[in-house]
Amino acid sequence: MAKANFDDFRNTLLSTINFVTEKVLDLADAAADTAKTGHEIAKLLMEKKKAEAALTESYQALGKRYYELNKASAGSVYEDLCGDIADALETLENIDEEIAELKEAMGSDFEDIEVEFDEFFGDADFESVVNDAEAEADAPEAPAAPSASDGIADAPDDKL
Repeated sequence: MAKANFDDFRNTLLSTINFVTEKVLDLADAAADTAKTGHEIAKLLMEKKKAEAALTESYQALGKRYYELNKASAGSVYEDLCGDIADALETLENIDEEIAELKEAMGSDFEDIEVEFDEFFGDADFESVVNDAEAEADAPEAPAAPSASDGIADAPDDKL
């Protein structure tokens, strides 16, 4: 009779341990997904900053050229710069849409994510930071640690 009660207790304990282990793993997976999405948003925000810099450079070149020509005809002289500005604006719009989609997928708690590159990476080169982050994300995961129930489940009944 006592052995039956002990077996019931052991089975209940193992079930509880397995349940808790599954929930912890589910939370870990959710955290990993959130981290990957956050990394992608940060990467897109850095790309956005780069596109904004290109836009500013194009605006400055347009203004300089306009000044140098002193109101010359707006023919082909400005077409290439206007095309660059239109391309940069389209790139910014696409990035903003992608960021909005990712933020929406993460939930309302992440609506105001902003990234200042220098604040996190100092004088590091943008490309090297992105390459390092991608290499880290692509690295194989460490093997899963054995669960607490592995040793208990294999133990003979008379040892427990």
